[in-house]
Amino acid sequence: MKAMRIMGWTALLCLLPVEVLAQGAAPTALSLATDQDFYTCDGYFAPGLKYDGMQKGSWLGATLYYGDKDPSAAIVACDKALAEPMLADRYWLRRVSLIQAKAVHQIGAKAYAEALASLDRADAALRRPAVAGYQDPARIASQMLRAVALYELGSGAEARASLRAVIESRPWSISLRNASRAIALRHEPDYAMQKALLREGAVQDAALLRMLFWLTLAKGDFAEAVTYSRQLSFDIPRGRIGWTGYTDEQRRYDLISERASVAGATAYALATLGDMPGSEGEYRRALADIEDAASPPAQGERALGRAERQDLEQRRNAAAKARLQLQDWKRAMDLRRAAPGLTVDQLRSHPDRPQGQAMAVAADFLRQARSDGTQPGLATQLSDSLRERFEQGRREAIAIDLMRIVEMLPRIDSGTGLPAMRGEGSSFFGTDMRGFAVRKADDPNLVNIRFGDVAATSATVEEAAFLAAANYVERQGLDGFIVEANELVRRTAIVGGYTRNSEPMGWELRLLIRPVTVAALPPSEEASRWRVIKVAEVQAALARKFAPPPSAK
Repeated sequence: MKAMRIMGWTALLCLLPVEVLAQGAAPTALSLATDQDFYTCDGYFAPGLKYDGMQKGSWLGATLYYGDKDPSAAIVACDKALAEPMLADRYWLRRVSLIQAKAVHQIGAKAYAEALASLDRADAALRRPAVAGYQDPARIASQMLRAVALYELGSGAEARASLRAVIESRPWSISLRNASRAIALRHEPDYAMQKALLREGAVQDAALLRMLFWLTLAKGDFAEAVTYSRQLSFDIPRGRIGWTGYTDEQRRYDLISERASVAGATAYALATLGDMPGSEGEYRRALADIEDAASPPAQGERALGRAERQDLEQRRNAAAKARLQLQDWKRAMDLRRAAPGLTVDQLRSHPDRPQGQAMAVAADFLRQARSDGTQPGLATQLSDSLRERFEQGRREAIAIDLMRIVEMLPRIDSGTGLPAMRGEGSSFFGTDMRGFAVRKADDPNLVNIRFGDVAATSATVEEAAFLAAANYVERQGLDGFIVEANELVRRTAIVGGYTRNSEPMGWELRLLIRPVTVAALPPSEEASRWRVIKVAEVQAALARKFAPPPSAK
């Protein structure tokens, strides 16, 4: 996700230790709340006569901080803040924020039963009327926190049900799925659970296919890894001209080495399955791709311009990196082929053994070594040891702390309304920051869809983008689509003259999709059938939620 960090409802408190914020406050007695009490509790400033202390829009709020400190002082601060009379009726949304923040601090204090009670109170304090197809982000945040507390209390089934309720209430939000998956894997980090959750999320988030590929490859599930490899796309969603950040051009350079890595790993996997023609073909295609990437553009007698020379230099640098990665996989394949004639010690000291990324499959080629008779079973023992190290590394990679979970929670929104399902305005007049746009892709079988809004939360923008994609596909006379690539962008604008400031401009989801007819997929896409999104399902879930503007009705 592209991002320039914006203060949200859940980061300001990380600037001040809890002990400092709580100095002078009795740990058990309630007193008149100070500005610091509010700030300590949920990261917002104290409310005033005309203002509840919370910003408006998708960047609403601040990050709750407890860190490695004793959160008891923050809990006391929350209780003092909640005693403010203005919160009882007029500023009920701020009351929800404070109660929910108290629950986070209670989880940090391992007071899980008390946290569950606070989350129930936060839900009860919500006063917004129901909107068709809309689940309040504050209530969803409570559901996620409730799952954390339930897991800690040993109620795994209830925790899973709580997270499942989040997904079922808003199934077309990538960010809510990401947060739910992170919470589940924090407490149930086994391989089967991770793979199942990644597959479920990969329907909407194509980036998870890469994770599935590398996960199954390192595990030694080579046949499954090849199936994911065949579904990977190295196309990228179209960006906006003139926008800065991680640019499409830089991404294209990075993809040169990424393609080589995947191709080399796929060639290795095919070799383990006995498909040597397929393995050799994959390797040859990767070499040709690298050579093509490093070739200068055809310009006839004309000398290359400055921009072309810079582009060629970047491509050649990326190609050099790609060659090294592909060569590492070639060494792994050669070593695996020679392994039955080598002892474990000879394999481990082999001058042409892989050194880089291909060591991910070291457990596999070590297992192929012959025994020298002095240490029977050594190859299997070492291979099992490497697999245990992989498993330990896998669990460490998905382990997250409570602070990270809080950062992933959906922000409490201001309730100012949902974005309308309308086309973007004009970039010339600056009215193109709300709504959807459809743009061509380099591949005529693909199309770019984006949706953005300056006030809606990321989850809401994601849902709107999927509805815009479904509506477009329906207009083409088709009934399904496959997400080939996606990118969530947190937008900011630089404003001012001598003093320049960064202003938040909301969220934008960019999708690169392949429209299809569900009942007649092209043979090349049959392996991706499990990722086909049906237009009717998206529209049934979201059409009433995102109404068209009055002029379009």
